[in-house]
Amino acid sequence: MAWKRQETKFDENPNGVATIVLLKGRKLGVVFGETSKFAGQKYRVSEWPDEINPKLLPGNEWMVNLTGKDNDEIFSIRPVDGYFEVKFVGFPHKDGEPPVPKYMADWKYPDTVFFALLEIVGGLDAAKGMTVSAMLPYRFDADEDGNVMYTKVSDRSNTVKTMEFMDLVGADKTPMKFSENILPDIQRRALKSKTMFGIFLKNGYVDYFSKAHSQEIEEVEDVGWEDEEDSEVLEFEENGETVSDTGDFDWD
Repeated sequence: MAWKRQETKFDENPNGVATIVLLKGRKLGVVFGETSKFAGQKYRVSEWPDEINPKLLPGNEWMVNLTGKDNDEIFSIRPVDGYFEVKFVGFPHKDGEPPVPKYMADWKYPDTVFFALLEIVGGLDAAKGMTVSAMLPYRFDADEDGNVMYTKVSDRSNTVKTMEFMDLVGADKTPMKFSENILPDIQRRALKSKTMFGIFLKNGYVDYFSKAHSQEIEEVEDVGWEDEEDSEVLEFEENGETVSDTGDFDWD
């Protein structure tokens, strides 16, 4: 299947490592840490992904991406570091269209990649249900038989990461016919396989994959939402005015 090259550039919405506090009116406070480009900035948000339990978020650091007209929505949230078990849930795509590779035009060395959406099913309780997007190089070509083969393969090449992903999701157990866009075929095989595997996150991104090893997971104790340390007074910009708020720990 032919695909039209889509050029992708990262937006500048507030994002990075942040802490979360519970605020009055069933809102959350997002405070970006010193490692973020938006260090020290604070936002009040009223919407977040349905799969997360906001009461479990305080006490840990998260990689947060905001969206909305006033950056008042959490677009995505995921852990910063650690081992988690995941399952493949698909590739992002527009409604009614197949998933396609993305050409990263603003990179120093532009490259074509694809993104695998992985749902956390094991590890820190507060992270279960969160979605991690793993970015992988799209390094495929046809061999002499017209089947898919990998390109730019070496010990130092990040093609190895793509090969590990394909193996763990069961997409390369049998030969696959090559086409200009093989993502629909990979997705079909991976979803059918229903394989659970491990990822190691570093600075909020997938560092490498592994086979699942549930017996080695250490459950990290979630800090309760009643913890007094989260009740500090925070100041937020709202409608051009500075608003003070404190943690309200009486959510229903």
